[in-house]
Amino acid sequence: MIRQMLSFTFAAFVLAATPAFAQRSVYIEDLTWPEVQQAIKSGKTSAIIYAGSTEQNGPHMAIGKHNFIARWVAGAIAIKLGNALVYPTLPFAPTGDAVKRTEHMRFPGSVTLTPQTYRSIVHDVALSALDAGFRRVFIMGDHGDGQ
Repeated sequence: MIRQMLSFTFAAFVLAATPAFAQRSVYIEDLTWPEVQQAIKSGKTSAIIYAGSTEQNGPHMAIGKHNFIARWVAGAIAIKLGNALVYPTLPFAPTGDAVKRTEHMRFPGSVTLTPQTYRSIVHDVALSALDAGFRRVFIMGDHGDGQ
């Protein structure tokens, strides 16, 4: 009985890992690198890089609000375009001065980047997308300074 159950479990995992059973996702982080490579060869030639932000939005709202919105919107856009994949949401953006405690940095849980660091990260992610073979890279933001 245990042997049959183990055999069944193993077979289920093998079937789930085969391309015929692979879940189609527009999110790169859900895919393996060969799946990304094949998707690009099959016409997914646009990359979406969407920046969210980790910041307070009032006592009633989750700190990850911008990241949740960014992931959902980017996925919806990729599906609508039909030729795009979505890079992982960039979770941080300039949200104030951490030393002077300005803007969102007055509230616990908020995270900030300097504008220079933010630009460098976005630049490097975009270069990575181009290096992977994407022909078009769309950079979007869901937060004021990350737009």
